Amino acid sequence: MRPDVLLSMRIVEECDNYVLVEAGGRWAVVERRAGRFYPVRDGPRDGRGAGDPAAAAAGWSDEASARKRLRALEERRRDLAERLW
Repeated sequence: MRPDVLLSMRIVEECDNYVLVEAGGRWAVVERRAGRFYPVRDGPRDGRGAGDPAAAAAGWSDEASARKRLRALEERRRDLAERLW
């Protein structure tokens, strides 16, 4: 993605520690923990500084796919919380 497009990146929605971001018509979900952003994917994940969610965005997609991913993560987190309680 072009650097000028990343500069216009915005946070659209937040759900606990998951953040839906948009830049140039592309969408992604990243995880924010302890002031760092992490890609939402399987396997090891390196955190990026708090000002760099674009670097943590592992899978840019269309809006519908990104929102679906955010909802799935929200549901998974809620299910896990219910089991722990």
